[in-house]
Amino acid sequence: NIQGDLVNSGNLFALSSSAGQNQALISAANIVNQQNAVISSILPSAYNFSGTSSVVENLNLTLFALNNIVNAGTISSSGELNMIAGASLINSGSVLSSGAGNLNFSLANIVNTGSLMSAAGSVNINSSVS
Repeated sequence: NIQGDLVNSGNLFALSSSAGQNQALISAANIVNQQNAVISSILPSAYNFSGTSSVVENLNLTLFALNNIVNAGTISSSGELNMIAGASLINSGSVLSSGAGNLNFSLANIVNTGSLMSAAGSVNINSSVS
């Protein structure tokens, strides 16, 4: 939970090593994922996450922004991907739910020049946010 804005220019990975915890939440006033940046619950095999005995494979990821989510990079989830914003999603990058889960949007507006994909689930848009 970030009080101000989250501006990501690198790699931000969510993980859980608790079998009972299959949800990850990233919350900020605005979430900005810059070009070539990654926000994901899909863990690269090349990374060594020391101190974790086992990692939850299908971790659902929720991004919550009071205002806007702006993506020019990659936002992906190994489970369900939920994107909630008080205003808009502005996407010129890639948004992907690669697991069996759905890709869910709850926001007022979507401006998309990139890709919005769900590998095995549905894409659901709720634009009745007030």
